[in-house]
Order: sequence, then C-alpha cells, then structure tokens
Amino acid sequence: MGMFASLYGQGATPVSSSIAEVTVYSDRARITRTGVANFPAGRSVLEFSGLPAAVEEDSVVFSAQSDAPLTIEGIDIRKEFLASSADPKTQELERQLLGSRIRKNPFRQRKAYWRKNASFFET
Repeated sequence: MGMFASLYGQGATPVSSSIAEVTVYSDRARITRTGVANFPAGRSVLEFSGLPAAVEEDSVVFSAQSDAPLTIEGIDIRKEFLASSADPKTQELERQLLGSRIRKNPFRQRKAYWRKNASFFET
C-alpha cells in the first residue's frame, strides 16, 4: 500500500516513516506515523510505502510542517500487489510451503494411480 501526497507525473520522493503513536479501539486502531523529507521548491510528490493493506482509505490524514510556505494539494492512495511478499520471513515460509507441495506431488500421483486401477487388482 502506498500513499502519495500529490500527483503530477513526476517521480516520487520516498519518505521513510515510523510509528509514533498507537491508540487501540475495540474495532480498529489509530496509528500515527512520522517521517522527514527534503525536497526542492515547487511541486513534489511524496511517497509513503509499506503501509498496511487493511488501511481504511477514508481515514488517512496527511499534515506537514515546513519553514517555507507549504500547500498540500491532495492525497492519492494506491494498492500495489506484489508477486511475492517483500518480507524475508514470509518469503522463507512461502519457499518451505512450495517445497512441501513439490515433495507431496509424487505421492498424490501414485495414490490417484492406485485408486484408478483398484478395480483391476480386485478382480
């Protein structure tokens, strides 16, 4: 999940952010993230990536502080679907799962063969 502070076709400036505050409610949580970005004068696009996929789009709020005049023109939230997880732990688990499926496959083929030909052996 990524959030862009503005969109004008130019390349985005990545902003690394960290969780600064969490408030937990019975049905959701409010998470406040902070980050620092340096960008040139003029229009810029800031990109916050690695946000949770379950974020409620209508709950996203963006604010900024600057020594110079600053206008936030909009927020665009995009979901990016990866072919595989970016998390190394998840990647290792996916490899293990795939390996176990490959190892089980010959046994499934033999089982299907014996079930298919069981009537031949019973007569």
